[in-house]
Amino acid sequence: MTLILIVLTAATQLVSLCALTLRLRAQTRQHDTLAALACKLPPGMQVELDDVRRDGSRTRLRIGTGPRERYVGR
Repeated sequence: MTLILIVLTAATQLVSLCALTLRLRAQTRQHDTLAALACKLPPGMQVELDDVRRDGSRTRLRIGTGPRERYVGR
């Protein structure tokens, strides 16, 4: 019985580690794709992406090569 619990625990941790690895790889690919897009933009140009999924969640992203506006507090 103890051996079964040890094997199940190890298997669960292995599956969790595989899932984490896949998520990190996908995130790295996405970052590389966005960085490549930003490098190809002409100076001063911006692209805004707005992604709405079926479940209603939304991602908005602005990519640009121009200088960033600075916030000057009062």
